Amino acid sequence: MDRPPTWRSSAIRAGLAAVFVAVVLIVLGNPPQRALLLALVALVVYVPLGYAFDKLVYGLRQRRKGASGGRAGRPRGEG
Repeated sequence: MDRPPTWRSSAIRAGLAAVFVAVVLIVLGNPPQRALLLALVALVVYVPLGYAFDKLVYGLRQRRKGASGGRAGRPRGEG
């Protein structure tokens, strides 16, 4: 994850997760209207949470790269 997070990537992931939620709920016997409503709720929740998590992980990785003194990617013993 060397690129900063984007809302677009979060929305794509959340969309895939929402489709999965809807399919699972329908397979488990829920009415399609209820499954789609819950999938929509999941989508609304997953997009900002996914972005926040990606941003957190990106920040941690950037800090770790900075703390290693630019040695990221080098084999041990060669820096």
